[in-house]
Amino acid sequence: MPVLTPGVLYLLVALLCTNCVTGIMWYVTKKGAAEYQQQVKLERAETEKAHLKQLADAAAVNDRLTASLLNKENELAQLSKEKSDEIAHLTTGRRCLDGRAVRVLNRPKPASKPQIPETSAGPVPEDGAFATDTDVGQWIVTAQEQYERCRTRIDAIATFYEENP
Repeated sequence: MPVLTPGVLYLLVALLCTNCVTGIMWYVTKKGAAEYQQQVKLERAETEKAHLKQLADAAAVNDRLTASLLNKENELAQLSKEKSDEIAHLTTGRRCLDGRAVRVLNRPKPASKPQIPETSAGPVPEDGAFATDTDVGQWIVTAQEQYERCRTRIDAIATFYEENP
């Protein structure tokens, strides 16, 4: 029978303890990994649920603001029609802006000096393009409507982002 010396005995006890500790750590690690994966799945599900709620809330705000915007635009269109009808009845069609002023207003870009001088075509005839007081009134009605539509849309966008930061 072999003799166990205290050194060999300590070595065997150390190996046995190491194996036990390793086994326990493996079990805890495996169990911990499973719990961690389960926790990650739960957190992902909660995050997804929260994002879906945010999306649904944003969609609801969008629907409400879109309906409000459409109502406001319909009101603006009706108001513009009423103003246009009144302008047509209240103006006389009297000449208000002559051809030179109308050309300036109709110019699509800022004025620039031509590279080649234009030939003189003579004075603008009296019956050339002109704008009547009715034309000017209608232009003002259209400009007011376009401004209000733009302002209403910008307000709706601002409201959306205030309600959905």
